[in-house]
Amino acid sequence: MPPGCPISVLGAGAAAWTFNDINFEVARAKIKPASYGNLGEIAAALGVDPQLMVVVENHTDSTGARAFNMDLSSRRAKAVVDA
Repeated sequence: MPPGCPISVLGAGAAAWTFNDINFEVARAKIKPASYGNLGEIAAALGVDPQLMVVVENHTDSTGARAFNMDLSSRRAKAVVDA
């Protein structure tokens, strides 16, 4: 199981983790190389237990237009899934 921050207990032996350190280039959906290690650990955990459920969410700051930020958030989440 990759390291993370347990945020809640979901049921018998299940827990949720959140990873807040997947970082991107400013105003782009390009993942910064420093985040590759965490993504690799998550991928390895999925390889060990393919029944793990993953929810990918992304948030931007409030700089810029709302429409741009909504699109950027979606593109960043897709970049994480693709990675």
